[in-house]
Amino acid sequence: MKQAVLLVLLAFHSVPAAFAALMTETSIAFSSNKTNEALEINVKFRPSSQQLSPGDKVYIHLPRFTRSSYVQGEDGGSAGLNIAAGLLEISPSIYWTGEYTEGTYCGDCPTPFSASVVTLELRNLEAISPSSLHTVVIESSNGIKAYCGKGQDSADVLIGTDASGSVETQVVESSESMGTGCHLDCSGHGECDYCYSKCECDEGYGSPQDVTHFVSGDCSSRVCPWGRASAIPLSSTQAHRNAECSNNGLCDRDRGECVCFHNWEGAACDRRRCPNDCSGHGMCASMSQQSQMASALPLSASSAANVYGSTDVAKDTVAWDFDAMRSCVCDSDWTVGLGSGEMQEPQWFAPDCSLRRCPSGDNPETYEDETDCSGKTAPGGKGVGEPGNVCYVECSNKGVCEYDTNGIGSCRCFPGYLGDNCSTKSEFG
Repeated sequence: MKQAVLLVLLAFHSVPAAFAALMTETSIAFSSNKTNEALEINVKFRPSSQQLSPGDKVYIHLPRFTRSSYVQGEDGGSAGLNIAAGLLEISPSIYWTGEYTEGTYCGDCPTPFSASVVTLELRNLEAISPSSLHTVVIESSNGIKAYCGKGQDSADVLIGTDASGSVETQVVESSESMGTGCHLDCSGHGECDYCYSKCECDEGYGSPQDVTHFVSGDCSSRVCPWGRASAIPLSSTQAHRNAECSNNGLCDRDRGECVCFHNWEGAACDRRRCPNDCSGHGMCASMSQQSQMASALPLSASSAANVYGSTDVAKDTVAWDFDAMRSCVCDSDWTVGLGSGEMQEPQWFAPDCSLRRCPSGDNPETYEDETDCSGKTAPGGKGVGEPGNVCYVECSNKGVCEYDTNGIGSCRCFPGYLGDNCSTKSEFG
């Protein structure tokens, strides 16, 4: 019989919302909210439309409840015993008889003793008509206790009946809480796991999906965005793990925003700032972007195969910094590149693009055209100039480039040379 009751319970199906409830004014109250203490359990229900006849059963599903000697957080214990039909101590016993089926112990489960059931059977006296409020007290002498806490009005505390010919259940409308609960009720930013008295925080407040070294126990503090850390490797095979604020800033836990260290920016402090924002004379570009730019230094032949971080595997390994590390690609009035008519150096230069080069020209004292970069390797050694490619020759190699306070370069020619690029030899020596 006990096994049959358990199998029936597992076959329960809740009443769909579109149908009237089997019972109204359903409630369960306890003599104490303490766990591991034998309880008096007060059950109330009012049949709404289905008459309860002698022999009909009412099932009360009480997950987390047990008669065992197991104590949460302690090792050891023995399984609880079922209470056979007719031996459950209840009142009013003139109307009801009952039994108890112990659920299976599982200390690591979200809901230990998930299948514990009290079964009440209406004695062979008279039917209970619809609308009659009935109260049944399950005495503390039965030794049924809460293994761990539960929340108020828990959705897994069910009541049901087989009065219609098949077992149907519904959530008990009002069931008291059990245990200590969670501090500050998880601050409104999470759900309390009452069984283990711990908060399961929402995303952004310390959920399992968040990456953070700090989680407040009551979900009261925000966590911050995360990114790949650019810190010292953890070992020869571990580096650049995900970290809050990418380890390049501090988390403001009131706002959930990163306060980045100097030279870092982005919501997760995951992007390197370019110096002086490239002084207004360049573009702050990532390593991935620069690998696709013909004008980025060092110059190289452009190819889709050269894209830095082009695959997910690369982004997770050798190219972890494809978007994090950034530098300036400086502006020019001329086209920078390795092609015909393109120059191998940009007009603006320096790490922050703060200096503008002096005019370029061919040295008037040599027979070779020093501005011809055809077949010449560009600075950095990654590319070779195509026919018609142009070399930059500062002040034609016949002067010194001097910079004013705005970073604008102008040539101071050596004696005997003239012109803005010093490429003209003076007739007067």
